[in-house]
Amino acid sequence: MTNIIRRVMAVTLPLLVVSIAVGREGLQDSPDQYRGKEQPLQWVSFSADVRTVVADGSETVGRFYRAADGSTRFEATHGDETQIIINNFSQGTHYRLFRSPAVGGTWTRQPLALPPGGVRPPMPKNEERPPDALPEQVSGHWVVRKVERNGAIRLIAPSLNGFALVEDVPGSRRTEYTQVEIGDPDPRLFEPPAGEPVKVLSTPGGIRFTPRQR
Repeated sequence: MTNIIRRVMAVTLPLLVVSIAVGREGLQDSPDQYRGKEQPLQWVSFSADVRTVVADGSETVGRFYRAADGSTRFEATHGDETQIIINNFSQGTHYRLFRSPAVGGTWTRQPLALPPGGVRPPMPKNEERPPDALPEQVSGHWVVRKVERNGAIRLIAPSLNGFALVEDVPGSRRTEYTQVEIGDPDPRLFEPPAGEPVKVLSTPGGIRFTPRQR
């Protein structure tokens, strides 16, 4: 069981870096917002349920949160095991917790190696959707379908800073974000609970920015 949740997290978390809705029914934008130029210039804070199913049918369920500064919290549960990953951009800190009855679990804290100026939303792209593409929506948001080189299909929501609400990798896994609610999550979610022991590590964790060599 331990291998399952760690394998799911290993393939899901990089998507959060790449991608680094609604409480009421109805669409939150229009088909015209397929255009990348409609993508917000500031981080859109939201929370969502997340479910990942791997090729053998095993699945994890959890919750995802993003704050107005881009900070993220990803929770995944499989049976009696839980893993939580936090990237707190304001603190420049990466927190991680893996907890199970067999090994217990303690929070770890590592520095984030962030680019100068911090992490900003992806820049909008002035790309029109293909004229033969049919409108698609996930959790009330119009999405752009993108097929990656490895065959993965990603449904990207411009209104959520280009966040992939669905990623389907044939023969590997499918991750879906549903019940998306716009709004600022509780700021206490982006650090361990008060009083919890935290092991401090000096090596960077989470996002690692490497300056381009000239």
